[in-house]
Amino acid sequence: MKNNNELVEILVEFENSWSQGLTYFLDTKKMNQLLHFSQVIEATAEKHKGFAEQLEQRDAEIFLVIPSLLILKSLENDDKDICASFHPDMADLTTDSGKSMGNLKKIYEKGRKKYGIYDFYNLMEKLLIEVDVTDEEKRIVTELDIERTLVKDIKGLAMMLSRFKPADWNKFLDVVIK
Repeated sequence: MKNNNELVEILVEFENSWSQGLTYFLDTKKMNQLLHFSQVIEATAEKHKGFAEQLEQRDAEIFLVIPSLLILKSLENDDKDICASFHPDMADLTTDSGKSMGNLKKIYEKGRKKYGIYDFYNLMEKLLIEVDVTDEEKRIVTELDIERTLVKDIKGLAMMLSRFKPADWNKFLDVVIK
């Protein structure tokens, strides 16, 4: 091994990755959450080159964008309870965070019904990762006042999500984007 520095580096990287992921690999629910959200991040990166570049460079913006995407997945009821794991108040309608989430779901559902499930999700995704939108999409954003009614509140909840259990969240995020 002392003559093969490249192999040593690879083994050290593997050991570090295993150590980081160990918490998730030993718990089936956490592993499924990790795999699911990793796939979400990967699919988003494939669709949007700018997001892929931010992710690769670990741009500071990415640390607000990723939890925002998770909130969006939660609005779709497709976050595998990750939001509730990291910020239980979001699932409790008696708390401020829970009330905000409940209100967001109502507004989001109206947009989905009016513009279609797939198209509205893609529009919201573009707005959250801040990529260019078409003129038609700009019209919808203006018509529904999406920047004020959804984007701002999603980003606010995303900040709260990442700050509720910051050490746990950072560990999860590190494993997701590695």
